[in-house]
Amino acid sequence: MLAVWAAECAEQSLPLFEGQAAADPRPREALAGARAFARGELRIDPVRALAAAAHAAARDVTDPPAIAAARAAGHAAAVAHMASHALGAWVRTGQPGDGDQHR
Repeated sequence: MLAVWAAECAEQSLPLFEGQAAADPRPREALAGARAFARGELRIDPVRALAAAAHAAARDVTDPPAIAAARAAGHAAAVAHMASHALGAWVRTGQPGDGDQHR
């Protein structure tokens, strides 16, 4: 699943964040949330909250690579939210005779 791939990619840069803020678990928790979502163990709203928390962690550091690593974790978790939107768009536009595609 896309969320697992995104988490694996983001995890490669996570040491850059943890080197600056070792006590801050938010980016790692976001990656765990993305994986839990992919396994069907977590719903979208909690994953969105984890993604937002990872982005907040990025704002709490000043080192550019650490910021980028935390943001990568946030974006990886946000894949769960974006994937649902992609599916929703496909379902709505795929309905024969459904003229209201922008609900």
